Amino acid sequence: MSYQYRKKNSSEASVPSSSSSSKTTSTKFTNSITKYASQALKGSESKRVDANLLDSVAEIVSGNAVYIERFHCEESDYETLERLANDLDECSKEETEEGMINWSKHLKRENPEFSETFRTVVERMAEYFDVDVFATRLNFYRDGSDWKPYHHDSHAFGANGHKEDFTMGASFGAPRALSFLHEPSASSFEFPQKNGDVFAFSSEVNAAMKHGVPQLSGQEQFKVNPRFSIIAWGRRRSLNARNSSVSSSSDEKTTIAVDESRMPWHHDTKNNEENEQGGSYEVSLETPSSAKNANERVMSNNEVSELVQKFIKRKRNETRKTSKALVEHLKENNGIDDFDFVRMKKQARKYQRDDTISAKEFVESALDSRVSVDDLRNLASYLPNEQKKIELTNELQNYSSALPFLS
Repeated sequence: MSYQYRKKNSSEASVPSSSSSSKTTSTKFTNSITKYASQALKGSESKRVDANLLDSVAEIVSGNAVYIERFHCEESDYETLERLANDLDECSKEETEEGMINWSKHLKRENPEFSETFRTVVERMAEYFDVDVFATRLNFYRDGSDWKPYHHDSHAFGANGHKEDFTMGASFGAPRALSFLHEPSASSFEFPQKNGDVFAFSSEVNAAMKHGVPQLSGQEQFKVNPRFSIIAWGRRRSLNARNSSVSSSSDEKTTIAVDESRMPWHHDTKNNEENEQGGSYEVSLETPSSAKNANERVMSNNEVSELVQKFIKRKRNETRKTSKALVEHLKENNGIDDFDFVRMKKQARKYQRDDTISAKEFVESALDSRVSVDDLRNLASYLPNEQKKIELTNELQNYSSALPFLS
């Protein structure tokens, strides 16, 4: 499949959709890193007066590190995760299938160009942060026992020899944590990486602190909760409020690169191997035994896909059980008779499955059936179609929770 990445014109949407169920391009994202970074200063007075540590934390909270929740999708929306698994299934049909290999306490696959879903996720992050991407990776964590040691990212290079200065990552599947370590003071902080979340940081943060994914403890280690992380390394085209400490109140952008936009799977392979030193974009401490098993294939694409599909089925069953309990709550506490309940249920299915009924029409019908606005907000969270969920949530903003039922 031919694929070419390009920077969008100003008339096009600034954040392309990663799937049909992803957030709309008008969504304003919030950087939530500050509330977690303060953890690094807790514990002792010496940390709060450590100039080196304070400088490192300042780099993070000033905008050089970014944590955006629900960037690609809502936490309960597993459509992108499922598409990644389906892409792996399709790849497994090829005779030259590579599968997942051992890498630093978890599994990986370099530049999985076969996956359109993977490429779209990378493209969306690159567009948002204004980055030329030089190298990518698909990491896979089978369960809580897979982890990532603390490390600094080393440098990937573009086709023109420019060095990367920005790391971006997206999470899909079971939640894990990303941890930053300030080695001189042994201070650390971590923040969640839930399904759909994104993190990013600049070369300044990469130099000041190590990062990794901690292993889970106790019984959580052995629960089959798989997770993909999609990592991309590249160079910022400009310094702006989304990717650096440039103030968001400034309308100016400082241009730092004029490279032609390109994705790593369109680079010259020989040049990549020379510049990227075998495709290693990280520096971490490995024991001889772990280094011995590096690059050993341990799971086929089909096995990975099967593990992910089982996880998705389990999570959807959990949602259905919770949704069923909510429906029972509606019948018992709102005094909805069977006729109104059946009518509301039919309208809900009609709204979810086709475009013959609008969000406004569905809300008015539900209110007429004695369903409260608050209950409708709860019901909205269980809609599997993300776009329908957004439409319904937005429509409900036009109604007061105290609005009396229509007669």
